[in-house]
Amino acid sequence: MKKLAIFASGRGSNALSIINYFRDRKDVEIKLILSNNPGAGVLDSAKEEGITSIVFNRKEFYQSTRILDLLE
Repeated sequence: MKKLAIFASGRGSNALSIINYFRDRKDVEIKLILSNNPGAGVLDSAKEEGITSIVFNRKEFYQSTRILDLLE
């Protein structure tokens, strides 16, 4: 099974489209939503969909391996 992570920072309309596209697939699962915006609507959508969401800051993205570690 392929596991996908989605990066989003706004309302999440594109993320929801991706989630809906793969919803009934048995070979793909959306596992994680990542956002650099703690107020992004996509975080509410992730919660409603039962998908784990992580908020990160610029330093974590550019100066640490936190995001890469999560993706692995």
